[in-house]
Amino acid sequence: MEEQQEPSFEQLLNESQANEVKYVQPGQKLTGTVVMVSKGVAYVDIGMRTEAQLTVDEEDERFAAFKDGSEIEVFVVKNKQPIILSLDPVMGFGDTSKIAAAFEKGVPVEGKVKAAIKGGFEINVEGVRCFCPISQLGFRNEEDRAAALGQTYEFKVIEFDAASDNVVLSRRALIEEERQAKMRETREKLQPGAVLAGKVRDIQSFGAFVDLGGLTGLVHISQLAHHNVHRVEDVLTVGQEVDVKLLETKIDKNGKERISLSIKALLPDPWDTLPFEMGQTVTGTVVRKTNFGVFFNLVPAVDGLLPMRFMKKAGKNIDIDSFQDGEQVELELVDINLNERKIALALPGWNEEIRSNLKPGDELSAEVVKVIPAGILVQGLDDPARGLIPKRTLKQGTMKNILEHFAIGSQHSVVLEEVDERGRYTFVLKGDSTAVDNGTLGHFLEKEESLNNNPFATFFTDRN
Repeated sequence: MEEQQEPSFEQLLNESQANEVKYVQPGQKLTGTVVMVSKGVAYVDIGMRTEAQLTVDEEDERFAAFKDGSEIEVFVVKNKQPIILSLDPVMGFGDTSKIAAAFEKGVPVEGKVKAAIKGGFEINVEGVRCFCPISQLGFRNEEDRAAALGQTYEFKVIEFDAASDNVVLSRRALIEEERQAKMRETREKLQPGAVLAGKVRDIQSFGAFVDLGGLTGLVHISQLAHHNVHRVEDVLTVGQEVDVKLLETKIDKNGKERISLSIKALLPDPWDTLPFEMGQTVTGTVVRKTNFGVFFNLVPAVDGLLPMRFMKKAGKNIDIDSFQDGEQVELELVDINLNERKIALALPGWNEEIRSNLKPGDELSAEVVKVIPAGILVQGLDDPARGLIPKRTLKQGTMKNILEHFAIGSQHSVVLEEVDERGRYTFVLKGDSTAVDNGTLGHFLEKEESLNNNPFATFFTDRN
């Protein structure tokens, strides 16, 4: 058998030269092989004697997949050595026939925002230089428009002149068409009670506007949660996706459609699973004080009221001002009304009746509660006993002097002079116990005014 001869060097050179690309045109589309990437430049073999160069843009995701031996599609930017390539079609060398077809059919084209020019932006659509007015790019502020440079979007061809190859594009037109389509789809779902998916578009002090897809509704601050919300930002953030329930749609006096939404309506109602029972001791947090009591938060979205009549401990009244906002207090549940959503609270020991063991002649410290025509009403500081220091036993004489010396809240040492058959206490100032004879109080009440009209008698009988 004849031995096969290996091709000579001359033959190999001739074959190599025959396969070489002799000439490339600007704008020409080629397939090349990445030979090397170095210092921000990719060297690409396009079949010529020397590699062409492609500047690497690190922000362009297409370059992330580059590696030696990768095959890529490129476009010739400059055909003189060194040959410069681009991954994008070169403007000025594109085919307008595709754009003409898109204009006729009303379909979008894909283009890359290349540069900001007077009045708008230069858009590269497969090598065809197109124009998009500022108002038609679809961005409201300058920062967003600046960020659009180098990005690729779909555009609608709104003007095309075949004679001059003048092409005007609009991204905003496509956005509006999409919005109208979404709006029609959403409107079909607008039935009271419908549950819709949306995205928080804007937050105001009175609530949050939610984009339902072409239509916008309002979630009032009262509809954000079962508990009281003071700041919308504590519950929602712009861009957050939420599920909402449609409450109603109506047309206001200006002819605008108002869509009312609720997030609260989709949340579990804490009153349905209230973890309390009558008589239970709980811990509550002071949330607000009123002239009739103090409200405490017991669990999220459930508050109870400690009314004045239950604001007692060990037989003593507790001042409402002694409670501080945010303070945690141990409480007793005395009433739960699920229908009216009301919980009544009391301080532990509110119903304890603590009686005094004082005997006539015993001394104690007492606090002035009130000055009345009959004398001075006092309350024991370390004893539940309370009663009257009769005016006639006082050395101060006139009511003016008494008021000066016995201010409400002032403390004095007193001696129990008598406890009558109805449990009423009579005191004298320490050192003045001889000023009143035994039985003086009953004689004083009989002679001065009847028990029914005496404010001192009311003080005795109303021991709560």
